[in-house]
This record gives sequence, structure tokens and C-alpha cells, in this order.
Amino acid sequence: MIREAKSNGAYANIAFQTGADASNEQSREYNLNSVKTINPLLQGLSRRGITQIFHYNTSAVYQNGDVNANGYWMDFSSRRQGSTFNFSYTPGKEPLSQFDFIFMRGDDVDETSVDNLKLVDRLEKPVLVNSGSATLATRDKFEIPKRFEEHPELIPETYTVTSTADLKKAWESLPGDLVVLKGRYGSCGNEVERFPKTSQGYQSAEEYFRKVGDLVAQEFLPEIVNGDIRVNVFDGDIIGAFKRLPNGSWITNVTNGGRVGPIELGNEFRKRIKLATSLFPEVRFQGVDLTLDSGKFIETNAFPASLGTVNRVYDTWQEEEILARLSV
Repeated sequence: MIREAKSNGAYANIAFQTGADASNEQSREYNLNSVKTINPLLQGLSRRGITQIFHYNTSAVYQNGDVNANGYWMDFSSRRQGSTFNFSYTPGKEPLSQFDFIFMRGDDVDETSVDNLKLVDRLEKPVLVNSGSATLATRDKFEIPKRFEEHPELIPETYTVTSTADLKKAWESLPGDLVVLKGRYGSCGNEVERFPKTSQGYQSAEEYFRKVGDLVAQEFLPEIVNGDIRVNVFDGDIIGAFKRLPNGSWITNVTNGGRVGPIELGNEFRKRIKLATSLFPEVRFQGVDLTLDSGKFIETNAFPASLGTVNRVYDTWQEEEILARLSV
């Protein structure tokens, strides 16, 4: 049974589709209550009097007449000191067509999710942020060389790897002394490694491929040690940006210890961001990553885990702009 939450004099039923295990405290705290994930949006909803959401995983979607999901009703009316919540949760089974909004985080989306994502995308009533197809497009790193086919100069030289023959070809073709390998559906700096272009390095790369599965192989950009830029975009408009600097590593992701700071975007960077987002037109809310020095495109992320970082860097509530644009 749908539970209605009042918002600005109206009623809003809101669901979140993420990879969190809502019944597990560690997963719940990291994936739902951390300011690096969906917590800022929950704060924005709380300020509107909405203190209850339905949460489910992508794998919990099924069709039995209606498109339904098994999940949990999450109550976050009790706030801790600071910005986090005391969650209480109750198991539930709900028809997704009755929700007004579904926010899809996508951290559990990969090639096995296609059928369930299609079910969600067929729903007529809910506003999806983002759709299943949009989420999968940004999770799948094989999309990067495909979408930038007419602009290869704007990305690192990239090869898709589904076999050792592919890996060998990439190894022989990529310039430089290092090769970067990324898991096809990896995120948050996970499943990202670099290997020296030596015989021992190739053996290690082959072992990595056997362990991880499908990969993209890219040239290593030495400029990445100077940092990169994360730009949050909603419906094609830039709504926030910050720079990320490595902290004892060449990986800049905040979840892996990267340092952050404010940045002023110049016209050239804005043009590149506009182009990059136009190549992923189905993604309403995305976080675009570009190298700090030359503005080369690294990747884009549907529903980026960077609202809290923007808020911290600029002392703002960026979630308010997103919720206002959605008329929540």
C-alpha cells in the first residue's frame, strides 16, 4: 500500500532504486546516509516535510501484472546531530506505477539488469531520475569510445577488451609506458589499475582481466596527477563543479581519498561539457569528469555521488536546485 508524504501542500510518493542493502546497517549507513551518496537529497525532501521513501534494489523489480518491487519503507523523520538520519525500515512490496518520482542511483546496474531496467522504463507515471537505459549507458564504459567516435581527440585512446586477443591489441597499440585498465561496470575508482608496458606488466594485466572480466584499456594521461574536474549537470545545465586532486595516488575519486576544491569553469571547458552531455542526451542528472589541464573527457556518471561534496566546497544545498526543477 502506497504511503503518501506531504510536500508543499501536495502529496509526493518517492522511491529510490540503489544497490544498498537497507536491512544491513553498514550498507545502509554508507549507501543511504553518507553525504557522498543520497543523503543530501533526503535532507532536501525532509525540508519539504517528506520523511519516508520506498527503497528497492534493481534486482528486486519484477512483473506480475503491474511492475512491482520488493523493498523497504524507510522512515527518516528522526535526525541525528548533524546531517544524518536515524532510519527505521519496514519490508514492503509495491507497484512502481503509483510513485510520482523514482531516483535511480545505479550502483547495482550492469549487463544483468537490462530486463528489469526495461520494466522500469516502461512506467508512464513516475518521473525517472534517471531512466534505466540512461543509467546503464553511463555505467557501461564500452559506451565511451562509441559515443565519442566522431571526437576521438577528446578522450584518452581507448579499446574495449572482451578477450586476451583484445588486450594484446590494446597493449601493442596504446601510446606511452603505462596502460590503464578499468572494469566495464566499475565505479567510484574501483576496478581501476595501471600497468607498466613490460612483459611482467602484461602478465599482471592478463591476470587482472581474468579476475575482473570485460575491461576498457586506455592510455595513461600523465596530466591526471594534476587532478580532474567533476561537473554536475541537470537537463543540460551546469549546476555545480569542483576540482579533485590525487592524495598520495593517481586516482582522484573522493571515495579513494581525493582532495577537493572550488573551480571557475572557463568557456572552453563549458563547451566541452556541453558536447559531452549532448552525447549522452538520455541522462538528465549526470556528473561529467574531465582532466584539469586539457579537459579530456574521462567518464560521465548518472546520479553522481557528489552533491554532498559540492555542498561542502561551496557551503550550499545543491539538492534544492534539483528538487525545485522537478517541482518536488
